[in-house]
Amino acid sequence: MPWTLWIAIAWLAALVQHSTLAALPLAPDLPLTLAAWAISLGEAGWWWRVWLVGVLRDLYDPGAEWFHTAALCLVIAVALPTQRWLPVMPWLRAALVALGAGALIAVLDLAASGGGRQAGSALASAMLSAALASLAAQWTPRRQRTHRVDEDQAAPSRPERSSGTTMPA
Repeated sequence: MPWTLWIAIAWLAALVQHSTLAALPLAPDLPLTLAAWAISLGEAGWWWRVWLVGVLRDLYDPGAEWFHTAALCLVIAVALPTQRWLPVMPWLRAALVALGAGALIAVLDLAASGGGRQAGSALASAMLSAALASLAAQWTPRRQRTHRVDEDQAAPSRPERSSGTTMPA
């Protein structure tokens, strides 16, 4: 996905999260869903995309200052070494990442604010975010994997002969 499109989607997710969805008692966390989707896809530069979601979200959250950027940096630090143990199925991978990131951010939010949202509503929001992230990952086209060939199998035993015409000398 091009960076300009990613910035536009992350900006829109932060805008909707802190305007329309802020009034609802229970709503998915759209920026968290977007970050979990980026982690589960594992494309090159995914950590920059996750960081950018945090930065753009901090622009809209009136009391956050730098909280979302720092929290998503911590999610990146946890996701980097644990990515290899995540399941291969993209929908389950995205759901687990969203649940884990949502739980981590809820704990950080409770520790930083001394209260804030109830733990139950934070967990419910993380579950809704996980459901959205798993749907987004299910609809994402899959990358084609190439078959790995060892070096000793790659070279043929005899060189190939050309079947074309030869040039006169």
